[in-house]
Amino acid sequence: MNSGCSDHSPIAINFEDAPGRGHRPFRFLNCLSDHPNFIQLVREAWSIPDHNHSMYKIWARLKNVKQDMKQLNIKEFSGIENKIINLRGHLDEIQARMRDLGHTYDLFKEEKELKLQLEKWSLIEEGIARQKSMIQWLNTGDSNTKFFYASMKGRHVQNQIRRIVNVEGILLNSETDFEHEITDFFRKLLGTAATYLPAIDPRVLKLGHRLTRQQQLDLIAPVTKQEVYDALNEVDDNKALGVDGFNAVFFKKAWSVVGDDITQAILGFFESANMCKPLNCTSVTLIPK
Repeated sequence: MNSGCSDHSPIAINFEDAPGRGHRPFRFLNCLSDHPNFIQLVREAWSIPDHNHSMYKIWARLKNVKQDMKQLNIKEFSGIENKIINLRGHLDEIQARMRDLGHTYDLFKEEKELKLQLEKWSLIEEGIARQKSMIQWLNTGDSNTKFFYASMKGRHVQNQIRRIVNVEGILLNSETDFEHEITDFFRKLLGTAATYLPAIDPRVLKLGHRLTRQQQLDLIAPVTKQEVYDALNEVDDNKALGVDGFNAVFFKKAWSVVGDDITQAILGFFESANMCKPLNCTSVTLIPK
């Protein structure tokens, strides 16, 4: 820009449009498992008859559970921030009335109930913010929602991809170009087959350490139900969600309902080596650097 007769130095700033959020995938919130109707909803959704293979049956039933969890989230846990604001306002009003010498004993009971409700929803709000922020090193806190929200915002900004350069050196800056470029790249990367597989020389293997006969038998021993249950309990509650949106907390809390079917499907996999395609999928996430 030309400054003309002005002694100021003008500058042109180009603000980028905010990228679209797109479809938000289902995310199981841990607070749903603490709802009194959680087990009943899971049991009703899980009991729908299905005559498919065990793994396909689990996939179909998880879809049913997902719909009920979405409705429960909308009905009970939407607008938590407004609930807390209203509770604080009502509590302030009650405490102001309690300063009047003519107040009744009922105000004490109402104040106690409001404090319990405020504590309940504040803990739920903090738990949701903690889960979404993926902060695992902070084990204790006192309503650190501002910190968690700041972490969520920072992760969102950091994970945005505004432009990429393709293999031909062309700069791409639209979401449509991103989609085509990334899809083509990983299709070529993951969709190709090796022309040959190098063989393993057994003579080289014999030069190293070898398993004893007992160790070999332990490796091929059938997987037990207890091993499946123990493996689930070893998964941290804060681990990333699966593609279906469910985390370890859901399966731990609903194990009394879903445990037998899931265990049967896992044991069946080790016997047949057949994996249900909808379950054997993943999401490719790009990490900006």
